[in-house]
Amino acid sequence: MQQLQMYDIYDVWYQPFWQQTWFLVTGIVVVLVLMSAIGYWLYNKQKAEIVLTADEQALVRLYHLQSSTTDSQKQFYSRLTSTLKQYLQERYQLLLSGTTDDEMLTLLKKNKDIPQEVETKIDAILQDVVLIKFADQKTVRGQMDKALKESIALVKETKEKFKSN
Repeated sequence: MQQLQMYDIYDVWYQPFWQQTWFLVTGIVVVLVLMSAIGYWLYNKQKAEIVLTADEQALVRLYHLQSSTTDSQKQFYSRLTSTLKQYLQERYQLLLSGTTDDEMLTLLKKNKDIPQEVETKIDAILQDVVLIKFADQKTVRGQMDKALKESIALVKETKEKFKSN
C-alpha cells in the first residue's frame, strides 16, 4: 500500500526585506535627498557674499554715472552730490543724509578730522551745483565731466590716505 503524501501547492519562499522593492525605492530616495542637501549646503558655503567698502561703492556709482548718458543736468548733479554725501558720511562718520550742499560744507568745515584739502575739493565740486539744481541754469558737458573726474579723484585720494593711516 502506498502511503499518502501531502504536496504543497506553493513553495515556501522568503525574500529578505533589503531585497524587496519598497526598500530599494526608499533607499534611492533617501540617498538623493541627502545628496541634494549636501550639495545645497556646499553651494551656500562657497558662495560668499560680496561686501563693498564705502569707497568702492562710491567709485562704482561714480563710474556708472560717468558711463550713463543722462540729458538732465539736475539729475546728474543730484546723483553726484548724493554719492559724495553717502561716501563722506561713511568715511568720516558724519550725518550728511538729508542735508543740503551748504549744510554739508558747513559740517565738513566744523569737523577737525577732515583734511582741509578735502573741504577745498568738495567746495570746488559744488561751486555751481546750487544754480544748476535749483535755478535751471545750464552748464556745458565739460563742467559735468570735470566735476565727475574731481569726485573720482577725491574718493581715490581719501581711500589711499585712509589705508595708509
